[in-house]
Amino acid sequence: FVPYRDSVLTMLLKQSLGGRCFTSVIITGTEDKEMNSETMSSINFGSRCAKVANKKHDHQKIDKNAMVADLLAELQMLGIEIKTMVDSGSAGGMNEEFPKSLQQSFTNNTKKYQDHKFALQSCNQQIKSGKTGLEKVKKYEESQVRNLQGILLRSMTTGVWTDPCSSYVKRLQRRTDVVSALRGMNGDVDCIQIIEMPLTLDHLMLGFEG
Repeated sequence: FVPYRDSVLTMLLKQSLGGRCFTSVIITGTEDKEMNSETMSSINFGSRCAKVANKKHDHQKIDKNAMVADLLAELQMLGIEIKTMVDSGSAGGMNEEFPKSLQQSFTNNTKKYQDHKFALQSCNQQIKSGKTGLEKVKKYEESQVRNLQGILLRSMTTGVWTDPCSSYVKRLQRRTDVVSALRGMNGDVDCIQIIEMPLTLDHLMLGFEG
């Protein structure tokens, strides 16, 4: 038995420890007495891997049209569930009892926060790709994101914005996954309405790297 959930290493190797694959595991050790526990841990891991028994399965032919039909059916069902939750107030959103000026201020700050967060992510990607001279830009975007994060957190504590329930967020995430799967199968997704993921208190609490 390989405890996938208890080890990052085994989780990474999960796709290579089953099915029709052939996997070689090389265990390294050392004579250093201070590393005895690490060496024994590696040996025990290799021993568990050696006990994994694969079962041969014939390749099954995938019916692409059937898969697309199933995904479209799921998408339709998710749409109904999401609409029901929106109608019941489970989707959260702006508190209409607050003055319009406060609602507009929160909306504007949310837009700025998302714009600066996107700019920061883009800057980090360019730095990782080897582009130089972006340190000042990165610091500026980080400061803007953190500043707006604080403003939005304080605004949310007043009740101007209501967090969506977790089940609503999960359905939106699943809907995004289904649309991505359809796009990957060259399905027609251009006519599918885009529903943006709502801002949540948990998201803001994660900080600018969340």
